[in-house]
Amino acid sequence: MDIMLASGSPRRRQLLGELGWKFQVEPSRLKETAIAGEKPEEMVCRLAETKAADVFSRHGSCWVIGADTVVVIEAACLANPAVVKRP
Repeated sequence: MDIMLASGSPRRRQLLGELGWKFQVEPSRLKETAIAGEKPEEMVCRLAETKAADVFSRHGSCWVIGADTVVVIEAACLANPAVVKRP
């Protein structure tokens, strides 16, 4: 059975590649938004599941891996880091 990574993260790609797994990449099309009052650990679980479900809806015959990461400092979630392109 095929494996689909529902993420555009280069680090997640690297980790799966280091396992020796053969997989395809298709990032979810869903916008990542927090819900007021939602705990960080609830948010990352919801987003990971939602991303996987989004990709699975288009590729139902394969395993789909969804993931999300958040950094929390003193109960505040930090935004995703911007990708900096160097010349």
